[in-house]
Amino acid sequence: MNWPLDIVSELILASQSPARRDLLEAQRILVHTHPTHTDETCRESDPILFPLLLAKRKMRSFLASQPRPTLPVITCDTIIAQSGEILGKPRDYDEATGFLRRFADTAHEVISAYSLLYQGRIFSGYEVCEVIFHPLSPHDISTYLSRIDYSSCAGAYRIQDQIIPLVKEIQGNFSTVVGLPLEQISDIVLSPDSFESEEYPPHGEK
Repeated sequence: MNWPLDIVSELILASQSPARRDLLEAQRILVHTHPTHTDETCRESDPILFPLLLAKRKMRSFLASQPRPTLPVITCDTIIAQSGEILGKPRDYDEATGFLRRFADTAHEVISAYSLLYQGRIFSGYEVCEVIFHPLSPHDISTYLSRIDYSSCAGAYRIQDQIIPLVKEIQGNFSTVVGLPLEQISDIVLSPDSFESEEYPPHGEK
């Protein structure tokens, strides 16, 4: 894809994810990172609503601290789901091992949601990808986990860290698996009036 640099060449990424930043910088965007450190606990059980609610919560948190940003702002959240069950970041090594064992030789879904503050409006959405893993041996799993910071990764893996060949096939956009539905956000930048949004600041608070 080609990001519309003539429209947006600089933005704020309210995330501490290096992978998301790398995606944006690969499009030659000047990125300012401002993590929100938002509480990510959520009781929502719907795999679509869960990351969408957290992306919106992160946007509210960012705007509470910086209510008048002069650049577009992106917040994001990513989860993995399999058989309708939400799988987030592993609590420990045993859970990380269990995640990868569960994914081996099967398919799971990666759901990445976002909120975008752009031109005085907040746009929110999500994208879903199916990821199919290769068969993995216990040695494969232990080797992989010994070489990444799995505690920061939904599902205990990062698509960009193919230390061993985990992924057999992706059905969807690579950027969504990384954690940022870049194609969809680019479409909003190109044609914001084609998408639903909320006014910001809300009417009467300007």
